[in-house]
Amino acid sequence: MNRVEEWSVESDLAGLRLDQAVSQKYKEISRTLAQEMIKNGEILLNGASAKPGQKLKGGESISLTLRSEEVESVITATPLDFKILYEDKYIIAIDKPSGLVVHPGAGKEKATVVSALLGHTRLSP
Repeated sequence: MNRVEEWSVESDLAGLRLDQAVSQKYKEISRTLAQEMIKNGEILLNGASAKPGQKLKGGESISLTLRSEEVESVITATPLDFKILYEDKYIIAIDKPSGLVVHPGAGKEKATVVSALLGHTRLSP
């Protein structure tokens, strides 16, 4: 289910690009995802379409449609094969293969170090 949020640009975000301001205000939204949402019309500036690189002055109205995957992100355990160098009840040191993403982000939700460690430790997110 989608959720729409509206807010005014605070003075501390003035001077930033629209995509930067959105990703700063919503930590779960990367700048790349913010750019995609702006291009798709899911983020409006003063009720109209905007460009990701548009500079903010402060006081503008931002309307943001949060898709269900941004509203609620669930990390699921994924079995992956990598070498565990050391493990005790407080820490796990791994030999992370190059190219393996550490945590879920835009375009990469599964097969991450975080999801593999959840599977290995059988902890819940």
